[in-house]
Amino acid sequence: MSTDSPKPPDILEGLDAHADELRALVEAARSKEGERFAGALVTLLTALLTAHSGLGALAGPAASALARFVVEQSAHGKMRRALAELAEEQAEADRVRAVADAVGRTLGPFLAPLVGGVAAVRGQLAELLEERELELVAGARTLPSRDRLAPSTLLRAEYGVVPFDEARRAEELAALEAWCAHADPLAAWLWTGPGGSGKTRLAAEFAGRLRRAGWRAGFLPRERDADLGGLRDGVRRVVRPTLIVVDYPENRVKAVAALLRALLDRPAVDGRPPERVRVLLLARQAGDWWTALTRWSSGGVGAALASASREPRELSPLAREALDRAAVFETALQRFAEVLGRPVPAGPRPTLADDDFEPVLLIHMAALAFLHDDPVGTAGQVLDRVLDREVTTVLAAMGIAENEVERRNEAAFVLERAMAACTLVGGVPDKTGFRRLREAAVRAGELEETGLVREARELRRFHGTPGGGLEAPQPDLLGEHLVARVLKGFPSPEGFAAWLEGVLAAVEQPGALEHAFTVLGRLADRADAALRVFGALLDADLRARAPDAVRAARAVGRLRRANPYPLGQLLAEQVEKAVPADEPGAAFCAGLVELIERPSPALAELAELCLRRQLEFARSSGSEPAELARLLSDHGVWLGELGRLEEALAATREAVDHFRE
Repeated sequence: MSTDSPKPPDILEGLDAHADELRALVEAARSKEGERFAGALVTLLTALLTAHSGLGALAGPAASALARFVVEQSAHGKMRRALAELAEEQAEADRVRAVADAVGRTLGPFLAPLVGGVAAVRGQLAELLEERELELVAGARTLPSRDRLAPSTLLRAEYGVVPFDEARRAEELAALEAWCAHADPLAAWLWTGPGGSGKTRLAAEFAGRLRRAGWRAGFLPRERDADLGGLRDGVRRVVRPTLIVVDYPENRVKAVAALLRALLDRPAVDGRPPERVRVLLLARQAGDWWTALTRWSSGGVGAALASASREPRELSPLAREALDRAAVFETALQRFAEVLGRPVPAGPRPTLADDDFEPVLLIHMAALAFLHDDPVGTAGQVLDRVLDREVTTVLAAMGIAENEVERRNEAAFVLERAMAACTLVGGVPDKTGFRRLREAAVRAGELEETGLVREARELRRFHGTPGGGLEAPQPDLLGEHLVARVLKGFPSPEGFAAWLEGVLAAVEQPGALEHAFTVLGRLADRADAALRVFGALLDADLRARAPDAVRAARAVGRLRRANPYPLGQLLAEQVEKAVPADEPGAAFCAGLVELIERPSPALAELAELCLRRQLEFARSSGSEPAELARLLSDHGVWLGELGRLEEALAATREAVDHFRE
């Protein structure tokens, strides 16, 4: 953006348009009160610079600087006397013109250097305002000291322990660079890939490169999601090219829509289009949530995405072939050994030929396990090895010796329950939340040694938040595997669900239930027990919890099962069993349908059932033909999506008949 200073004549030509401010300045001059005159001068200059200088939010500070400089140079004395002596009997237009001339003669010599001086630092000042209003996280953190270093920390993208593989990601970097180089003021791009595929690491690396090139670039913190008003205000201050990365947008649809709407509403600056902003979305898949976002009608978000976004791109595996995996493994092994001060083991390396090792994160985990002389085995066993090391690290910090077998087992029980609970609720931000979580994570009667529950505070040494809370275990694959492991330790899924109910009740955290549903939904890909827990949670209070479950099912999307959409099917079954076709039931179903955008493979069964319930009530209560026609038309659409074409056609024909009535 150019920082050329506006020419004083252009500004002075607008003086007579500010009659009210000029009149106040004359009255202040006649009062002979210096402070009043200075204040009136600031007010006039603020209005003048706001309207004619292009300084925007900096007009006020610039006006104060101008007024102070004029007063300090004693240049205002002649202007004050001239204003005080203006004849009262002059016509209004003549008097305004005379005041403008007197002010202009005094300010003319100062405007050029002062406006130019402010304009010269305008970019820096505006960046300070932008930093304050639009908070972005760099996506890079400094590795903690070894006494605070957990094994999982070595695997997190933001620490970048393993060097970024530029050679194998050259194509992706080039595509992102070309996207950012385009002149469009706004563009969005969704990149997808399974957990551990390297999406966050690629985005963090690219954001760092843009920052070094003068861009503002980083990740939008999840904490901003609750402050949509602040988010909208922040993006209006963008004054330089900006990249905003949104991780897990499938769980943040409302915030992403608000962000895009605010970016669309940005005004032109100095007659030029707003500065370039790129929004990079990182999700596991483009599912129903993406459909909902691209069809978001409020504020034109859907239309803007259709015109300003590229087709979603799936991130290619970093190491698909055996030789590539071996090279990635060796690089990670050498780096982990260097950071931990351990010798690199000799002997043959694991082959990692199984498809489960396609995500680069699993290759890094295998290298970490190998470094500790742990057998690698399958991808699931590697996850177990890393979790075991995580627990062992915290046990050492708790001061529990290896020969204290019973106490060690009890402590491991506490730690795993606390970390699993933290995964399910999405982390806890403060001390109170952490205390409630670790106490609820161990149900009464299962552990007599309550001191261990207190000592679990050591978890915060490795994963604490600034407020004394606890981050959810990262990377996500590790946290999700831990939940699956704890689930297996319960006698039944229903017992796990009862335990989770206690955790949710103790934490009382907004969004925790939806987060728990999402984690369980992802686990349902490989554990039927997780689906049973999902159902038990939902069944406990269907009407209150169904909206959270719908949002979670939309975020999870397609699973790799014979039935790829079991969450939507489970929701439909429970609604069919528990919700009658009466007035409250119809209203409840209508509310669920509003959460579902077409097309929605994940939730089509639920949408069809809800429309059917509404139709049953509408028929029994004698609804107007127009209402019946609307419901029949919508029902026909969902029947068609389920492949029930004859029923869809019959519903459409009946809808047409009602429209004609």
